[in-house]
Amino acid sequence: MKPEDEGPLLATDLHYLTQIGKHRVLALGGQPWEFAWPSTERYYEVAREIVPRAWEILSLVERALPEVLTTPRPGLHASVWEGMRDVFAYRAIVPLLARKQFILDAVSSRRAAAIESRERISNLHWWNGLAAVSEPAQVAADELDIPYRRGRSVAWYQLRRGLAGPLGALKAVQELSHLDRHSGTTCQPSEPDVMFLAYGPTIVPIVAAVATALRSEQGLTSLAVDFQPGGLAQQFQQAQLDHCPAGSFVEPNLSRIAWSWLCRWRAIMRAYRRRAKELRLGEQIHETLLRAVELRLTYTLAAYLPRAVWRSRLAGAILDQIKPKSVVTMHLPGDGHAMNAVVVEAQERGISTVFLQHGVMGTQNAVTAMRPYQRVLVFHQPAAELLEGKGAAALAEIVGSPLYDNISQPAVGQRDEGYVLVASQPDEQIERRRSQHSWLRVIFAECKSLGREVILKIHPNDASNIPYYQRLVDETDALVHIVRHDEQPLSELIAGCSLFISRFSTTLLDAVLTGKPAIMVNFTGQPNPYPFPRRGAVAAAYTPQKLRTKLHELLEDPQARAALSAARDDYITYHLGPTDGRAAQRIAAALAECVAESH
Repeated sequence: MKPEDEGPLLATDLHYLTQIGKHRVLALGGQPWEFAWPSTERYYEVAREIVPRAWEILSLVERALPEVLTTPRPGLHASVWEGMRDVFAYRAIVPLLARKQFILDAVSSRRAAAIESRERISNLHWWNGLAAVSEPAQVAADELDIPYRRGRSVAWYQLRRGLAGPLGALKAVQELSHLDRHSGTTCQPSEPDVMFLAYGPTIVPIVAAVATALRSEQGLTSLAVDFQPGGLAQQFQQAQLDHCPAGSFVEPNLSRIAWSWLCRWRAIMRAYRRRAKELRLGEQIHETLLRAVELRLTYTLAAYLPRAVWRSRLAGAILDQIKPKSVVTMHLPGDGHAMNAVVVEAQERGISTVFLQHGVMGTQNAVTAMRPYQRVLVFHQPAAELLEGKGAAALAEIVGSPLYDNISQPAVGQRDEGYVLVASQPDEQIERRRSQHSWLRVIFAECKSLGREVILKIHPNDASNIPYYQRLVDETDALVHIVRHDEQPLSELIAGCSLFISRFSTTLLDAVLTGKPAIMVNFTGQPNPYPFPRRGAVAAAYTPQKLRTKLHELLEDPQARAALSAARDDYITYHLGPTDGRAAQRIAAALAECVAESH
């Protein structure tokens, strides 16, 4: 063994790789655990190993939970816990297991002789499994039978455990004060054949296409329940779709019922600890891991139990009044949205449920829980791969996307106005913490040297970062025009650009479909969150120098542009699935089968 490989591995909650003394630092902070592996293939391999183990641990923990949490409430078929369990596993248990495995891999690759962990006092996310460091490090050391040392005193960890419940309760108070009130409208019971759960503006055109096919080809009725804050009424009205706001089902005393559960977490946790001791859970789950799960369970119950009760009651009211034959959701339960409660309650009532993809799915979906949906309908092969091996969930069926139903030719004419179009994303502040280099600074500086104008299209949820972008423009003295959301359609900007650049999202897909060369930037050193560079129609830039090189190639070398264009058809087949103009009809036919089976 080389001398440099004999020192301890230091697992930290830092955001970046760095050097502390002679330690080789493992930076585990500020990034979702699912992006930590250097290869997507290794990530998928680990996910398929740990997800079943996570749900096994969840089942053991659930045996110790008191009946007040795990049995249905009056008027409901599902328990309150049933609506919380998937999110808890996804955000607490799965990350703990994944962090442990990542540390094991790091110890093996670096041939470390010991493990140490250090956590910053200023990091206030220790209650979240996504930020866990000390517990996974200790479990990894125990499994390897090597020394372990933590950087904080026992008293510090005891203080954190004592604070978990009260901090969670403060979070609950904040959540309860912002719960939706009754919308002021009423929804007449319609008993539709299919009820769509709608959240996000991209949902509306998908629902419109499928609803039209349901009506014209299957003779079935549909209704969209709008969960979007602020509502999607205008979009649904323009699409001539029957819809109603979820807020119209809020009972007058619903918030008061939710408030009554605010402090029940104390009694529930006392009952849980007593039962866990009786069941000897510490002999079935590593003691350190069990304590970590208990810490996150304490916070979860204190913070989210009242909201879970509110959502369960709302879900029951929606199903009682609408009485659908089938329920369609386009969000996985790991999102933790109120719509998940409707899916849970519908399944407990025996109503068929369908998951329908609505956008590009990222690597985080490989570890997201899957309910036992009757049908799982996805657009393309990457989504099917991500959802593979989800236990009780139906096998994913590739049906194509109603949004891109016939794209045999570029959707827009091939005009070229010479500018470079850059699209920001809603997490740019997080990206600046994760990446050591500013991707926008590189683009601005390089385009200035090339004499190219840059148009920076702002994501609708990224307006708060505009002052930061303006400072970058001033510092680089580049020719940059910042376009706010709704100032100019993105499709028009893509149609006129010479080159499109972004970090992820369907905008890269839109650029390829328009016949434009595109670059996906990822300076994090972690796998791409979305599989755009696969099949070669999108160039990838993982370092500032690579980004500079790709910029020059795709702006000045016709052969480089032609190489991306040549991969377009294969790319579309992989990312979009069938493009024969029949995606909505296939989805409608699958939904019709679910409705027929519900009779």
